[in-house]
Amino acid sequence: MTTIAIKHTTGSLKRFSYAVENCLKAIKSLFTLEEVEVTFTQVGDSTRYSYTKVTHKHAA
Repeated sequence: MTTIAIKHTTGSLKRFSYAVENCLKAIKSLFTLEEVEVTFTQVGDSTRYSYTKVTHKHAA
């Protein structure tokens, strides 16, 4: 008689659900707003800019 163990099936389902959850978090993070500080620099006839992400807010 042959028996089949299916105890590993739940592990596979958990890994799959974690992968889907991580994928959804990554997609969501693409659309979240972040506060940045922009610096403009005039170079000849063109204007360059750079920005840094603000990790903590300062009181105004």
